[in-house]
Amino acid sequence: MKSLIAIQNTGTSVVKISKIYLTNTQTTAVTGVVANIRLQRIASFTGGTSLSAFPHNTLYTLPSGITFATGATFASESALFRESYWSSDEWGTGTVDVEAQDHTQQEFQPWYYTQDNEEPITLIQNQGLHVKCNTNTAAGAFTITIVFRVDPT
Repeated sequence: MKSLIAIQNTGTSVVKISKIYLTNTQTTAVTGVVANIRLQRIASFTGGTSLSAFPHNTLYTLPSGITFATGATFASESALFRESYWSSDEWGTGTVDVEAQDHTQQEFQPWYYTQDNEEPITLIQNQGLHVKCNTNTAAGAFTITIVFRVDPT
């Protein structure tokens, strides 16, 4: 089991997550597995490899206390927002296979998103969220994009 990406908010701003894209980017031949992928609230995380956020507006600076990591150790999982099963096999050119078919959908449709007038997942101070591969495997590679906004308190 591995936290693929985690976000935590230790600051006083409010983080509102509206979309998450989950794309299988495995292109080297591997014998994949059916991976159980979960989106869950966490209290916090430690360690892992730090990731940087890229704002749509280059004049915007992310407030302090909002951090991202991959491969982090997480604490206190709770609410399960989404659970799905994805192939970790490679996809590529040639004969159309399941992974190649799935890839098109993954590129254009968010894995998680809020509907009109639906409250987004909201992270107040000392709350976090992560996307976790709940299957014990090293096969596969995924790119995860989290679309969010930060509101001042």
